Amino acid sequence: MDILAHAYDADSFKTIGKELMEMMALEMSKSQLGDGKVLEYRNPDDELDFWSKYSETDASKVFEDIYHRSIKLHHPNYIGHQVTLPLPLSSMATLLGAHLNNGMAVYEMGQAASALERYVIDQFKVYFGYGDESSGIMTSGGTIANITALLCARNTKAGNNPWVNGNQDKKFAFMVSEQAHYCIDRAVRIMGWGEQGMIKVPVDANYKMRTDTLKAIYEEAISNGINVLGIVGSAPSTATGQYDDLEAIGFFAQKHDLWYHIDAAHGGPAAFSSKYKHLMHGSGMADSITVDGHKMMMAPALTTMLFFKNHHESFNTFAQSASYLFSEGDLDWSNLGKRTMECTKIMLSIRLYLPIQVYGMEIFESYVDRCYDLAQEFYSLLLKRDGFEVAVQPDSNIICFTLSDFDNDEMNNLRNEILNDGSFYIVKTILKNRVYLRCSFMNPFTTHEAMEALLTKLEHFKGFSNSTVSSVKSET
Repeated sequence: MDILAHAYDADSFKTIGKELMEMMALEMSKSQLGDGKVLEYRNPDDELDFWSKYSETDASKVFEDIYHRSIKLHHPNYIGHQVTLPLPLSSMATLLGAHLNNGMAVYEMGQAASALERYVIDQFKVYFGYGDESSGIMTSGGTIANITALLCARNTKAGNNPWVNGNQDKKFAFMVSEQAHYCIDRAVRIMGWGEQGMIKVPVDANYKMRTDTLKAIYEEAISNGINVLGIVGSAPSTATGQYDDLEAIGFFAQKHDLWYHIDAAHGGPAAFSSKYKHLMHGSGMADSITVDGHKMMMAPALTTMLFFKNHHESFNTFAQSASYLFSEGDLDWSNLGKRTMECTKIMLSIRLYLPIQVYGMEIFESYVDRCYDLAQEFYSLLLKRDGFEVAVQPDSNIICFTLSDFDNDEMNNLRNEILNDGSFYIVKTILKNRVYLRCSFMNPFTTHEAMEALLTKLEHFKGFSNSTVSSVKSET
């Protein structure tokens, strides 16, 4: 048997696949029980050296070694970055999509996945207040989705067809919160607008956009010859997890005929929750909304939905033709390459369709409720511990806190101690020039005991002899 025949042998695929699934199931079970560490941290050069000298050729052993040298998101002590532990069903859907490898720029190259993408978008859009006239696409990540939305805003609002004629030395800009994700800044720079392309709006003490300043900031920009095309709301901001007042921003956008985009990459799924949907109040006023499935919808990365309030406007993003792919003037939903930056789309829709079909829409509500509730529980614990300060009471499942008498260098060292210890995984951020530890409760199986253990460990590193109950200072 030659090498290609051996590599594509179905029986071999079945054997290796079975061994892989058994290993993953066993390791997932151990992680869920809290066995072992979340990660064994090694510096980048050592890790590169290991793999550069790696000589194993047995596929099952290679899979196992990769697994063991990776961070364990299914561990209840993983409370770091905003990346979910994937549903096993969604992981299997991803494997199926990778195996089928249907590039979806045109319908005929991905019939099932294209139809399922339309179905998935239609299932979720109603939660954001969107009607029959709306539509959407799926993209590989929130950064691409946000850039796509802002390109659409430019091409819709700028006039004189900037897709064909360029910016023509005009000064364009979007208004955004100073707490907005950095991909918004990247988007305006990619469009050639430079620093002036992002007009930053200050936040209040709770890290929410100060909508009371919008009028003055807008009028100043206009007086300086800047064409403000749109405004971006955060739902929530990445650093603090705080939601902007989406309705107030929506009214401002309507008054000034601005494109209104909501970056709800992390927190959009709050709309699926009866308990937390108030956080997305006003979303129906937006022209476009970004929602990541790999954050609060239990899908593997990268899985993102971009919703457009007006189906026809979504075709303004990439107003170009490719005669070998598309027919001129055709605004059909099925040829997705007309509306997305990706010329070869992967089969993202099945990652969300399978959970809907098997578990129903309520699984997304259950996940949001559990993770957001965990942050409130942790907040209450911090209030009872001496020596901790909380940046703000959390809106979402993200919470930032610091140690009262530690300076920034000491906080950086403390976070490195936690990283090297590996029992927990948390990250850090900087707010008002001060270093905070930052937890994102992405794992619905994180326990009260795990929270207590984390705080006890922090106290140990800090040098506390024991914890005492008292009130905590808060900046809120």
